[in-house]
Amino acid sequence: KKKLSLSTEDNLKARILTCWSIPVGLPYDKKDLKVRIRLKVSDNGVVLTNKIVDYEKMSDPIYKAVAESVIRALKLCEPFESLKGQEVILNFDPKEMF
Repeated sequence: KKKLSLSTEDNLKARILTCWSIPVGLPYDKKDLKVRIRLKVSDNGVVLTNKIVDYEKMSDPIYKAVAESVIRALKLCEPFESLKGQEVILNFDPKEMF
């Protein structure tokens, strides 16, 4: 795994945020809803695998809704030219959207 530079990670997250439609009306201020996803990206920038790092939190329906919205955003935003052939962990926090 390669550590992304801050500028690369910031640019990538900014791009994904444009594709991310987070569920409305959830209690974002009362819960830790940070979603960490491990991505494996092909040489052409398409996501080969995505795994939620904190999978045990998926039993919480609110967390699950947020995590699934992140996965949808990743599909909408690919290919990821800056991640070609890499495996990375990205963090998403819906609080950053407000």
